[in-house]
Amino acid sequence: MEVRCENCGELIEPISDPKAVYDQVEKQYSQQFNLWVSQPLGFDNTFAILVRGEDARRLNLKTVSDAAKYSPQWQAGFGQRHQDTVGAAGSN
Repeated sequence: MEVRCENCGELIEPISDPKAVYDQVEKQYSQQFNLWVSQPLGFDNTFAILVRGEDARRLNLKTVSDAAKYSPQWQAGFGQRHQDTVGAAGSN
């Protein structure tokens, strides 16, 4: 038996309702791969947006909506895990 912990939010397009994400992943993995998906283990895998304090103060950023106005001018940075998976695929 092999067990793999995975963040369901990375398996399908973003959905704001965690139960809806779980239900969709459980159904699709069962049908497509004949795999059983356990109930969530209780991890909080929320993601964060990091903006340097100097930039946040200069641009008066208080919310994600404030930051969204400037995002077309920014370059994304990712942790090593995402560079190994998503980043490598996106660099083709």
